[in-house]
Amino acid sequence: MDIIACTTPTIKYRFKKVDPAHITEAYLSIKKNDTVITERDLSTATIEDNMISWTLTQEETIEFDKSISCQLNWLTDSGTRGASKKARIEISENLKNEVI
Repeated sequence: MDIIACTTPTIKYRFKKVDPAHITEAYLSIKKNDTVITERDLSTATIEDNMISWTLTQEETIEFDKSISCQLNWLTDSGTRGASKKARIEISENLKNEVI
């Protein structure tokens, strides 16, 4: 997956073994250069079928540079905690590097 800076991409996580309807807490963490620059929780997520997704803002993606790492952590109503593998996402430059 690639993201173009200054856009509004949607980050999606599909679940094979967990029903997202049973997830009570979820956190999407995005790191740049070993520093968390964006963290989203379940209140800003969209849940449908077997997927949780977040749409990022231009203000968030303008901060991205070359590559970022993303990871999802969650807690189910039965108390089970899970986490995705860390994903590295390449960032493509936007020639209009400003919020419009």
